[in-house]
Amino acid sequence: MGPLPNFSSLTMLERLYLQNNSLNGSVPDWLSGLKNLKELFIQNNNFSGVIPAQLLLNRSLKLIRSGNPYLCVHKGDCILPNSNKNKKRVILGITLGGILIIAVALIVGIFVHRKKFRRKDGVAAKSSEYSMTMVLKAAKSRAFTLDEVKVATEDFSKKIGQGGFGSVFFGKLPEGKEIAVKVLSLFSKQGAQEFLNEVDLLSRVNHKNLVSLLGYCNESRELMLVYEHMSGGSLKDHLYGFSAGLTELNWKTRVKIVLDAAQGLEYLHQGCTPRIIHRDVKTANILLDSNMNGKLADFGLSRMTMDGEDSHVTTTVKGTPGYLDPEYFNTRMLTDKSDAYSFGVVLLEIICGRKPIDLRVEEVNLIRWVTPYVERTGNCPCIMAEIIDKRLEANYCMESVTRVAKVAIRCVRAETSSRPSVSEVVAELKEAIKLLEDDASTSISGDAGMESNDLQASPIMDWGDDSSNLLKEGR
Repeated sequence: MGPLPNFSSLTMLERLYLQNNSLNGSVPDWLSGLKNLKELFIQNNNFSGVIPAQLLLNRSLKLIRSGNPYLCVHKGDCILPNSNKNKKRVILGITLGGILIIAVALIVGIFVHRKKFRRKDGVAAKSSEYSMTMVLKAAKSRAFTLDEVKVATEDFSKKIGQGGFGSVFFGKLPEGKEIAVKVLSLFSKQGAQEFLNEVDLLSRVNHKNLVSLLGYCNESRELMLVYEHMSGGSLKDHLYGFSAGLTELNWKTRVKIVLDAAQGLEYLHQGCTPRIIHRDVKTANILLDSNMNGKLADFGLSRMTMDGEDSHVTTTVKGTPGYLDPEYFNTRMLTDKSDAYSFGVVLLEIICGRKPIDLRVEEVNLIRWVTPYVERTGNCPCIMAEIIDKRLEANYCMESVTRVAKVAIRCVRAETSSRPSVSEVVAELKEAIKLLEDDASTSISGDAGMESNDLQASPIMDWGDDSSNLLKEGR
């Protein structure tokens, strides 16, 4: 309430929402000096006097000023606060407003009531002429009827996931193929746009390490996407989710999964025209089949960019905390190196077996915790051992782990120019797997030699001059 304070020093201000308060006095002239102001909402207050002309003439400014009975465009049209005419207008406005609110409430009540009988679990989907047109352009995708989807999912009886778009249900087609049906929720804020984006992008791509879109349903105001079902769940589930204690995720399997995902990401960056930036790479979006093969999923936030090494897309910042490229966050310039950053976090997760942001530990941020250990490793593997997931026990090749850790740290560097491309990451992961195979071969030949030569002296590993101090410290 009261006069509007002076915000003229906030020169970068883009949106100012003041609606539905009891502010009074004049609309100040200093608002005209905010060159970056795009939206000014002052409706439903008690402002009075003439609106500054420069605000009215600014075509780039969205100005909403209704509901201020004393506010006017021309001085001669202004109403005095104590005039009887104004009192009548206020009373009339309140009456009409009350009638309008009641009417809207009745319409919403009828709408919600009807929706309850259309599908349970509150997953009724929004739709529009625009969305229907865009979805139907996906010529490579099969158009499922609503009845087909209901039969396949047994009337949406088995829910297997939940996201910002809505719910995911398990189903099976008549020919026996298992599917996952993503259903746009009535309460999803950006779901329709994300759905359309996935249909558009997944209709362009085809790679063994990308989850396949089988089709869509756009019928009776329902909007759904139908994917192949990945029975192994997500990499996140196996690292520290509900599947973590049910399966043995050894080091070789971890590297193989992230290599699969990296190859899918490499295809988006190098094999597509125009190139595609995923924008939401994370362990939750790396799905596994029954044989633990990895596939990259969820393209709702993905964006296309033009060819060229320095190309980028300037866009609103979106992504998942802990995986978000800081340079993209600060500049809004999205590049393929933004995906490299997120993938670097994924690599650190498979090494450490912990979340990117974990409030239960002293060092909340995974990158800050890991970086000193990797940078100090040198010829002393005992330092790296401190950050390796304890569930791996001693069943890993230290040289392979170190190689993955070093490329991960390169990926998460703050400067975009210092990060490797995803193609370089793929090459490093292949080398890490080769090291595992070489290590296994050496172990086999070593065991054979031990049998033929009876007992031999075990070689002593030289950890350098600092090894005794490190051991005293428990490292």
